[in-house]
Amino acid sequence: FYYTGLVIMLLWAGTLAIVTGTLLSETENNPIVVGADVVVVGAELSAAQDRVILDSRVKPTAEYLKENPGTRAILCGGAAEGESLTTAQYMKDTMISLGIEADRLILEEDSQTARDAVKNAKPLVAQLQGGTQQYAVGLVSNEFQLYRARKYAEQEGLDVAKMCVTTPLVRLLTFNFFTREYFKVIPFWLGF
Repeated sequence: FYYTGLVIMLLWAGTLAIVTGTLLSETENNPIVVGADVVVVGAELSAAQDRVILDSRVKPTAEYLKENPGTRAILCGGAAEGESLTTAQYMKDTMISLGIEADRLILEEDSQTARDAVKNAKPLVAQLQGGTQQYAVGLVSNEFQLYRARKYAEQEGLDVAKMCVTTPLVRLLTFNFFTREYFKVIPFWLGF
């Protein structure tokens, strides 16, 4: 029993190291076409710590939009059970308060997962670019989620440039998000 437990623990530690390394490898941004539109993957609004994560995506996106006046952002995220405000609307309201014009913010309010967000954003990207995707769009998320979001975008045939934002260090929250992502990446790798 001792050796079985040891083997299981070593396997878990090994896969944790591999997954964490994979997630952290996403932190290097791709060069993005100047003036490219962006897709912002949402996060839940149900808890204060989730809003911290969401705000960490919204503020750099607003800065990018200010630096590139002709660009637009597709804001992805529906409302979780018991929420009246969608993630996309929350991001829009926040960006407007940061000085971004409302007509540059396109809402995708149906997604509940990163996979849904990318899938639902695809037709919006094509629409913004005149019917077919003509250039890479920026894909905005935190380093713990960007790997899966990018892979989903590839599965959807989207050409994306990563725009990784740093996860705020809030107590054990960062560990929580990376651990949660570990349990999402393993099934993804297994094809679920």
